[in-house]
Amino acid sequence: MGSENLLAGNGYSRTSGGGEIKPITGFPPVFSIILAGLGYLTGDVFNTARFLLCFLFAANIFLMTLLLFRYTGSIWPSLIGAILAISAQEVLWLHTWILTEALFIFLMLLAFYMLTAYLDSNKILFLLLASVVIGSASLTRYIGLALTAAGGLSILLLSQNSWKRRLLDGLVLGVGTFLPLILWFYRNAAISDNVSNRVISYSPIPAKVLRIYIADVLAWFAPRIMDLPRPIRNILVAILALPLPAAFFFKELKAGLQKGKKEGQTFWTLPWILTSFIIFYVVILVLNSTFLDPALTPQGQSRYLVPLFVTTVVLFSLMAHRLLKGIKFISPYRILIIAVSVLLIILYALESWIYLRDPLMNIGYTGLKTLWPDTVEGIQSLDPETIIVANNPEMAYALAGRPAYMMPILQDASTGNIREDFDQQIEATREKLEKGGVLFIFGAMSTHDREVIERLEAEPVGVFFDSAMFGYPEAAE
Repeated sequence: MGSENLLAGNGYSRTSGGGEIKPITGFPPVFSIILAGLGYLTGDVFNTARFLLCFLFAANIFLMTLLLFRYTGSIWPSLIGAILAISAQEVLWLHTWILTEALFIFLMLLAFYMLTAYLDSNKILFLLLASVVIGSASLTRYIGLALTAAGGLSILLLSQNSWKRRLLDGLVLGVGTFLPLILWFYRNAAISDNVSNRVISYSPIPAKVLRIYIADVLAWFAPRIMDLPRPIRNILVAILALPLPAAFFFKELKAGLQKGKKEGQTFWTLPWILTSFIIFYVVILVLNSTFLDPALTPQGQSRYLVPLFVTTVVLFSLMAHRLLKGIKFISPYRILIIAVSVLLIILYALESWIYLRDPLMNIGYTGLKTLWPDTVEGIQSLDPETIIVANNPEMAYALAGRPAYMMPILQDASTGNIREDFDQQIEATREKLEKGGVLFIFGAMSTHDREVIERLEAEPVGVFFDSAMFGYPEAAE
């Protein structure tokens, strides 16, 4: 919707259920701007998004391979790392949905390349390109600030220049990455009362949220398809996840931080940049979950972790190569690492096959548009002037190309707190239904949905196999 409104000359905005144009302040704009630009050339934003994500899938795998090859100088670890990413369901599903993570991963990998190339060659061009790429990443997903932090720390600790030059280069990177973000927040503040449509409030991360994060990370090393008992799974993860980085960093730190440079190792700073990014990413993720988005859905949490998964695949691949360098081709260590890699590739591929063999259930609104023909017919048959209220306005937009109002919500999604204006929301929705509007409940009805319908005293005016439409029959007529 943001892209289509850009093309229509309405700026980066959304259209409410009543047709009002309202600026978008809750989401950064780069992904929508790119879709709008490509849509202008093709005339079709939706199918442009399909081809863009196909391109990003290929580009992201290519960048992973390129990073690994520049560091290792060997094709085998590069191929193994790329195949691990290709076969992983986490990477696959993010590139089959119109989500910002695919573009963010592309910019993230490009930033890794530019930062490493700058520290390797000391060419200011790479630093300037890194600042542009990181600035774009932060305006794709705000967590791109982790790239700024990782880049600044890497310049301070790993650059071969004087401290004065390091500080100057760090300032260049900071200005280049923060300035676009500051201008964006200024735009939001000028047209609304909030720079990012978020309310800062302290809320400890719920235990269930932590469990989902931990379970997803553990599944990288012991995929769920293995269905192992928890104690065995934890032992297996400890064996696979801990010794390799511990041995790598112990060996590198013991030899000295600048060892790679002295040995003529190309891209020698890459593992340190990746590690610092992982640390800052986790810190920002924790802060976000604690102060901004405590009510994340499990799928939302999984989305946040995929850039970390991609970074971890690259990091573990280059660490394994570095530790095995100099060891005979036929050795227990080399055979073990290759065997583990092949096993993970097979397990990842099996999980992806489960995902792919029933694609309509796994590709969101596009799949549901095919699976719910009666719902699509019902919502598309409504008079164009009929106001739609829905438990999922995005669903209404995807199925019928029409904007919708959000149904009354009791709990604030950004804070997790009970909303004080719930009664006012009910009355505002009642007014819309009294004017002939309808309330669409997509999918199975929740307890909250039933409560809203009871409060509104609304009656079914259309029942479908997979959804229902409520309103006041006299007003609808």
